[in-house]
Amino acid sequence: MVKLTGILIIFLIFHSCNNQIVKKEKILHKNKIIKKEKHASFQKIITLTTKILNTNIKVKDILLSPYLDTIYIVATGDIIPHGAVKQTGRLGIMGYFKKEPDFTNMFKGIKPLIENSDIAFANFETPYEPDTFENMYKSIPYKFNIPLKMIKTLKNTGFTIFSLANNHMYDQGVDGIASTIDILDKLHLKHIGANKTYKSAIKPIIIRKKGIKIGFVAFTTWINNDKNQFIPNQKEKNNKKAPYINRYYEKTAIKTITELRKKVDFLIVSTHWGHEYHKEPSFEQKKKAKVFIKAGADLILGHHPHVLQPLVYKDGAYIVYSMGNFISNQFFDVKNRHARHKRANREGIIYQFQLIRNNNGKVIIKEINYRPIYIYQEKLKHNPLKLKEAYKIVLKQPKNSSNEYKKIVEFIGSTKIEVEKLEELSSKIIKFILENI
Repeated sequence: MVKLTGILIIFLIFHSCNNQIVKKEKILHKNKIIKKEKHASFQKIITLTTKILNTNIKVKDILLSPYLDTIYIVATGDIIPHGAVKQTGRLGIMGYFKKEPDFTNMFKGIKPLIENSDIAFANFETPYEPDTFENMYKSIPYKFNIPLKMIKTLKNTGFTIFSLANNHMYDQGVDGIASTIDILDKLHLKHIGANKTYKSAIKPIIIRKKGIKIGFVAFTTWINNDKNQFIPNQKEKNNKKAPYINRYYEKTAIKTITELRKKVDFLIVSTHWGHEYHKEPSFEQKKKAKVFIKAGADLILGHHPHVLQPLVYKDGAYIVYSMGNFISNQFFDVKNRHARHKRANREGIIYQFQLIRNNNGKVIIKEINYRPIYIYQEKLKHNPLKLKEAYKIVLKQPKNSSNEYKKIVEFIGSTKIEVEKLEELSSKIIKFILENI
């Protein structure tokens, strides 16, 4: 529809221009050279316009649009406090534990990008229960619990909103949900996707920045140790006052997104989906993406596979199928779990989306940038405590690029080229019109 509208608009402009050209050429009928040159120029612009309109960019929205409001949103993947991640915050220079944990160094390399954004999003794949040594610093497989100091460091790094709709939010039981909500609220960190009641868990939030209203909503396909006490249309589970994680149900998702669409300028769906350690999106992911977009999503932020999956543009929206891990200790070779991977769960990415409001009042993604991250195990020089996990977890730039990175970079690069072509085209059209009317 966007392409067709763009073609009709440009055709009408040129049709009007062509009538003016014909009138002038009747007066200057003796000058056949001018007539040929104008006809050739006209055909050249028509050809170029048609070519650009066949790209995936929202032409009508970008073409001839001054950028009135601009905001930056950064988004990244899974925050998983494995034992080694928590241990890193406690280790001093000589390998002894500090009295107070400190996670500042873990995130200092990416802090400028995060804190200089207007909104910073990540998947918070852990509950919080009050600090005890047993709960907070021992590694208990598949039962996560994040230290308070680490939450505070994430806030100081610049994160502003987290998705809680994921499979690990019941790792500390229903009490863990309540404790998590309480601490995030206390620290003034926004959250979506899980809460103390059904109604509050499914409720989207709207963030206003520079006059732009951005809606967030979160869903999960997977829940470990599912303790939800409400399921739509089931009499056995109809308790809406108990803690709840927002599991994906198609009808509920459509209703939530459709209603939110009416209230916001730009709509983001966070979704915990897909299969762990698979580098390509599943059929179910693609099916759900269509549901989200048809209901009104502008941007879909996916997580759960723990590896990078493609970034694509489809039906007027961008889909990030998986952003990989942000911080974790998943250091087994993925090839042992899935034949097509090696070390892929150490890769992550921080996306930066530049949103602009054009002269039609529509908010769109003008540009996408990225920062690749890689999770390293930095060996301890001293290990007086004889720790089994004798290393620190460090976020750095990757030493080389995987195929997954290259595909994402190639897509972002091609998108930028198309936008640049559109801007160049708009200048040519304006110049042509001014010279020939």
